[in-house]
Amino acid sequence: MSNFILEMTLPRTDAGVFVQTIVMGIFWVVTITTVLVLDARREYQTFAVGLAMVNFAWFAARTVH
Repeated sequence: MSNFILEMTLPRTDAGVFVQTIVMGIFWVVTITTVLVLDARREYQTFAVGLAMVNFAWFAARTVH
């Protein structure tokens, strides 16, 4: 089980990275949409968008190697 978790966290193949990006993209779209639809406080909206940006910046940095 730990090997599966490691592969999902740090995939070794391009297909794994593609799947991870798609899954996280769906997750962040749902999260940000929920925060905006529920009309949450501005701080929560900024926090959710900031976390999404950091997550995808990490994915972009991994594509360099």
